[in-house]
Amino acid sequence: MSLSQKIIKETNGQYVFSAYSIWLTLAAFAERAGGSARQELFEVLGLPEDECSRHSYYQLGLQGEKFGLDVSLPRTRLYLVDESIKISDDWLNFAKNYCGLTIRAVPMKRNPQLTAVIIREAISSFLPSLNFKGDSVLLDSLDYKGLWNEAFPETRIFREPFHDNSGNVIGAVDMMRTRKRIKMTYDHTLKATIAEIPVGHNAQYRFIFAMGDGITEALASADIDTLIELLTNLNDTRVPIEIAIPRFIIVSELDVRTLLESIGVESLWTDPMATGNITSPPASPSTFIQRVTATIKNRGAILPQDQGFIQESHGDEFIANRPFMFCLLDDTYTVLFSGGFSQPTYK
Repeated sequence: MSLSQKIIKETNGQYVFSAYSIWLTLAAFAERAGGSARQELFEVLGLPEDECSRHSYYQLGLQGEKFGLDVSLPRTRLYLVDESIKISDDWLNFAKNYCGLTIRAVPMKRNPQLTAVIIREAISSFLPSLNFKGDSVLLDSLDYKGLWNEAFPETRIFREPFHDNSGNVIGAVDMMRTRKRIKMTYDHTLKATIAEIPVGHNAQYRFIFAMGDGITEALASADIDTLIELLTNLNDTRVPIEIAIPRFIIVSELDVRTLLESIGVESLWTDPMATGNITSPPASPSTFIQRVTATIKNRGAILPQDQGFIQESHGDEFIANRPFMFCLLDDTYTVLFSGGFSQPTYK
């Protein structure tokens, strides 16, 4: 079972997380990991043995998020270690320059209460307990906001029913409605409708919405080739169509260590050899927390103006009034974060 599938199962389809950020953090440890941890990490991350190829992956990964006045994806990616631990200068430079990891010394042993406060302030964590047994912790947070920074003048907001996949009404949502031409397709294999909404300056990012029976499980297990094929099949609608997407805020806080252990990453947390080339003495991370917030509201997506001749039509609406998945992609098809919406705002 993949990491995405684990998260979907534990959250009943209402979640948001960034596998991309977890990948970069783990890659920093994979490069210097000893013992069986190296093999576990390489296998889960899909890293090649060739060092030059791996470094190309890391550089490409760090180029994925471009910031500007219209784009903001503020991340915090931290490796906190006890103040008594010495960190390898070579690894520190690698982790910072290739994986975007910030390393910070904290009084984990001397003042665990203060360390807990530092952690909660750093990523707005609400986990009731924190494990400091390994003398280090990993923290990761993302607040998606500011990408959709102009309102649709024509957006209409309606309180509307929200259904489950069987068509039963399970609550209500505040639906944002507008009429625009977008890219859309229906995948007969997945039995799902997939729509693309460009966001950011010059449409440098793409928001993908997918809705249909079983789409959650299908896309959670899909590889990058499947994703690229789906996006390649997207076509512009011939005329402006009715688009309706709920306003929502989803906050997910995940115990990433537990999730990773369930898919085979086990030695990093307990084997001193795993971090022996990184810190002295070895400081295995005892906790890995990720918190992601995704806010979608009517101040809003920037859709392109209608232009040119469009060859194919795909119906006259995309109405997200039942469980759906969403993800944000950059121009390299990197999924910066993904999530699912299955629980209506009002019940």
